[in-house]
Amino acid sequence: MDLENSTNVLILIFSAVAAGTIIVLPLLIVGLNVFRSVVVIRKGTVAVVERKGKFLRVLQPGFHVLVPFLERLHTLRWRWTETYTNTSGEDVSQCHEAPTDRIDLREQIMDFGVQRISSRDNVELMIQPVILYKLVDPVRVCYEMYDLVHALDKLMQTSLRAVVGDMSLDDTLASRDDVNSSVMRALSKTARNWGVEIVKLEIVSIQPMATIQEAMHKQLAAERTRRAEIVAAQGYREQERLKAEGAMHGRVTVSKGEQATAVLLARGTADARRKIVAAEAESVRLVGAALTDFGVEPTQYMIGMKYIETFRNIASKAARRILHL
Repeated sequence: MDLENSTNVLILIFSAVAAGTIIVLPLLIVGLNVFRSVVVIRKGTVAVVERKGKFLRVLQPGFHVLVPFLERLHTLRWRWTETYTNTSGEDVSQCHEAPTDRIDLREQIMDFGVQRISSRDNVELMIQPVILYKLVDPVRVCYEMYDLVHALDKLMQTSLRAVVGDMSLDDTLASRDDVNSSVMRALSKTARNWGVEIVKLEIVSIQPMATIQEAMHKQLAAERTRRAEIVAAQGYREQERLKAEGAMHGRVTVSKGEQATAVLLARGTADARRKIVAAEAESVRLVGAALTDFGVEPTQYMIGMKYIETFRNIASKAARRILHL
C-alpha cells in the first residue's frame, strides 16, 4: 500500500514538472526572441535585416526593434589574416574566422601575406601586398559573394600574377608604383561589384630568391668597383694633365723671366756703353781743348795713351821682356 502511494506521488510530481516545463519553455523562447529583437547599431556599422529569408532593409546606426520570429539579422562568415614575426625571425600568417551580423563601413587593412610569383624572365619573387579598403554596399557584401575575403585573396593573386608575370625582374624592382596602379585597377573593377571599394594598394616588399639576391649583390659590388676604378683613372688623368699644364706654365714663366732678364741686361749694357762713349767723347773733347795751346792733336794723344797702356799690359804678363824703343 505504501509503495503504491509513493508511486502515485512521484507520478503527480513528474506531471506537475512536465506541465510547468510545457508552460515555461515557450515563455522562455518567446522572451529570448523578444530580447534578441532589440538591436543597437553602433556608429560606423550597419546590419542587414531579412524577413522570411529575404532581404528587407539595412539598419543604420541607432536603436531598432525587429519583429520576433519573422525578422533576423543576416550573418556573415568573416575571415582576417594576422601576420607576425616568430622567434626565428620568419614572417608567419595566421588566418582567423568568426561569424558576425555587423558590417563595418570604416576603412580597413587586409594583409595578404607573402605571394610567390614568377616574373617574365622566370625569376621567383616573394611579394607581400596590402590593401586599404572599405565596404560601401552592405547588400552586395551580403549577397553577391559567399566568401568575400577568400575571393579578394584569390583576385589579388591572379591580378598580381598577371601584372608581374608580364614584367622582368629589373622592371618589377624599379617600377613598384606601376605595379601598384595596375593591380589596383584590375582589383577595383571586380571588387566594386561585391560592394567593396579599394582605397589604396601598396606593395610592402619585393624580394627575389636567395640565389638571385646573392647574384644581385655581386653584380652591385662589381659595378661599384668598376665605377671606383673609372673615377680613379679619371682622377689620375686629370692629375697628370694638371702636372703637365703646371710644368708648361712653369717653363713659359721661366722663359719669360729669362727673356725679360736678357732684355734688361741688353738695355743696361747699351746704356753703359752709351755712357762710356759719352764719357770718352767728353774726355777727348776736354783733352783736345787742353792740347790746343800746345799744337798737339787729340788723336795723337789718344794713340800715345793706348800705346803706353799696351806696353804696360805686355810688360805685366810676359815672363821675359825685351823692349826696343
